[in-house]
Amino acid sequence: MTRDRHQAGTELCEAVRRLPFFDHHAHLLAHPTAGYSLEEVLTEAPDAVPQSTHNLTWLRAQRDLAGGPATVRDLLDECHFEAMLVDDGYQFPGAMTLAEHAAAVGCPVSRVLRIETAAEAAASDWPTWADVRERYREAVTAGVAAGAAALKTIAAYRSGLDLPPPDDREAASAYRHWRRIRGRLEAPQLVSWFLAEALDVLRADPRPLQVHTGIGDADLALHRADPALLGPLLRDPRNRSIPVVALHCYPFVRQASWLASVHPNAFVDLSLALTLAPHRGADLVLEALDLAPVTKVLVASDATKLPEAFYIAARWCRDAVAGALGRLVAANALDEATALAWAGMLLGGNARRIYRARS
Repeated sequence: MTRDRHQAGTELCEAVRRLPFFDHHAHLLAHPTAGYSLEEVLTEAPDAVPQSTHNLTWLRAQRDLAGGPATVRDLLDECHFEAMLVDDGYQFPGAMTLAEHAAAVGCPVSRVLRIETAAEAAASDWPTWADVRERYREAVTAGVAAGAAALKTIAAYRSGLDLPPPDDREAASAYRHWRRIRGRLEAPQLVSWFLAEALDVLRADPRPLQVHTGIGDADLALHRADPALLGPLLRDPRNRSIPVVALHCYPFVRQASWLASVHPNAFVDLSLALTLAPHRGADLVLEALDLAPVTKVLVASDATKLPEAFYIAARWCRDAVAGALGRLVAANALDEATALAWAGMLLGGNARRIYRARS
């Protein structure tokens, strides 16, 4: 007697929840005394804590945490992290060190070096442009040599992904202006130049470039964070050895799926999207698979500060993957064995291959 589709879907979901998770995009935990709340972590809006408790994400988090593990250790163990890559360029009061974070999550952890943070550090005491150039190149080269698993750019936040071609003379002029006004790095001529230098380092020692795309904080110009704007970078033959991972992608998941289908070095990530829109998780995984092969799609937590954030993100990633693949099995597009193999790729196998398990 054959099993009904509901039973098959339940068994797939249970099997997916036992798979190891290579979390290729996360941020540091906070010390317990830092005092962060789940309401703060589950929104990108700086002053929206009251309204964050009236959305679907908050309601699901409350439900899943009420029935979840009781202790911090159990919360993190339930994530079944195989490895984790952490962008420690996002700093906040009470952040753990990378070593403390690794001890807390209980898996191998590697650093992701944030390009704009390295550039701002190189310019911290406002030296000459020549000195900034030298310091920055040395910092990125040293970070890669020390084992950074990837570099990351938040150009989408600072100036948008529609960057001008890098030009040293224009970058020098923009730096002089930046030195007069201070503030954060935002000039597109500088963002473009620092990104180009980082890519040059990666050509000598290839590893992925993570690129923030799609949703983010309130200071983001969303229309300038469309991953389709990465076309010039992906078409440059000098970058063919560099995997480019478009992070988050929402609401541009289909654009990212198309990029991954036509560019050998383009990959789609759904971190943050699966946390901020968990009720649409399966839909988003299926959108990513519209055009992109399963070998080029990844999920991640993008979690920070609280163990609870890591727990619900890992759980919702698994639920989204299981839900999407379960639909494909029900539609006779996949058999169950293939669906489980694909789940393993989405949750760990693809990241393990793309990042060469540097963790």
